[in-house]
Amino acid sequence: MTAAGQRLGSFPHLGRSVAYATLGDGPPLLCDLGRLHHLDVFWRYRPYRHLVEALAREFTVVRLDRPGCGLSDRSVADFSVAGELRLFDHLLDHLHLEGPAVLAAASAAPAMIAVAARRPARVARLALFGAWAAPAEGDAAGYELALDALLRTQFVLATEVLAQATAAGCPPAAVHWLATAYRESARGEVVADWLRETLRLDVRPLLARVRCPALVLYRRDSPHTDLLRSRDVAAGIRDAVLLPLDGSETLIWEGDPEPLLAALLRFLAPGVAPPPPPPDELTAREREIARLVAEGLTNADIGARLGIGRRTVESHLERARSRLGLLSRADLAAWAARSGL
Repeated sequence: MTAAGQRLGSFPHLGRSVAYATLGDGPPLLCDLGRLHHLDVFWRYRPYRHLVEALAREFTVVRLDRPGCGLSDRSVADFSVAGELRLFDHLLDHLHLEGPAVLAAASAAPAMIAVAARRPARVARLALFGAWAAPAEGDAAGYELALDALLRTQFVLATEVLAQATAAGCPPAAVHWLATAYRESARGEVVADWLRETLRLDVRPLLARVRCPALVLYRRDSPHTDLLRSRDVAAGIRDAVLLPLDGSETLIWEGDPEPLLAALLRFLAPGVAPPPPPPDELTAREREIARLVAEGLTNADIGARLGIGRRTVESHLERARSRLGLLSRADLAAWAARSGL
């Protein structure tokens, strides 16, 4: 079935029906942007849909509603790691996928870290946004119990609280939409189960078992915990790339999509390079440093030539790569050469 462009389908899972959607005709990309999800409700939200449609120009984007949520059977939910592994296996088996790339954000990120660690042959590449490997510091038991009760008795207020925490740095309209989307995605009991399992999820022991190439993205002006958790995830996965993007939005589909899409495309489809962004996206100093990088100068050489410190050079380089969605110094040098700097 086709609904407003996306192709909807379902597959049997432990005696119940799980809904999924596909879009595009390229290599497969499992796009998992949150475990509490509704294929139709999220699809109708323009920023979310814009991101999925942009990815579908290069990939066959696969999304799903977990049991208990959205268009899937809502009678039973299972957000445990074991449940995630079973669901992932059944989805790939149904679609005859060998090893798709995976893009995971928010509460889906630790779940997909666990999948990549325990199903290494079935994940080709792993891109993470706003990722974390362990629950929040401190004792969450009291908060968990209180929110569990709140969800069962004051569902609207509870989803507003959850949306404010999840969508920090986003416009008020985006926060309000997310709260509404949560309410349409699942019953209060399921939202409580999701939150309880999310707070308990700790994949730190699994980070070292991830063997596929990994990219960890975050927005540099988002809450400080995002930076710390993203760094911990990238440090734990062998050879993972940590890439900051401009902005403060903690929802992947909010904010400026172009640097995000450029970084994802370069990582997930390295053979398909988008056109180089125009040089005027950088400051004059950043363009100058990019040109010197293309000439083969080291950071110390650049600092000496321009009369600035090595750390200042590093700061300019990081910001230039972030603005252009580039993953490495070599990428920046190639961009400078293509741009004729």
